[in-house]
Amino acid sequence: MHCTLVGFGLGFLVALQLGPMSLFLIRSTLRAGLLAGGVAGVGLIGLGGVLGWRTLPDL
Repeated sequence: MHCTLVGFGLGFLVALQLGPMSLFLIRSTLRAGLLAGGVAGVGLIGLGGVLGWRTLPDL
């Protein structure tokens, strides 16, 4: 069980990308609470989806 938790923890640290958007999300959560952080997270997911869809080539 200990090895599994260590593996998940290391995987999380490797996958964590601290860019401007994730720092904005962390700041929003710490300043205004979990609900504001969740709303900001959903907004970032939507923005990422729109930008990803927009960069797809026309098929």
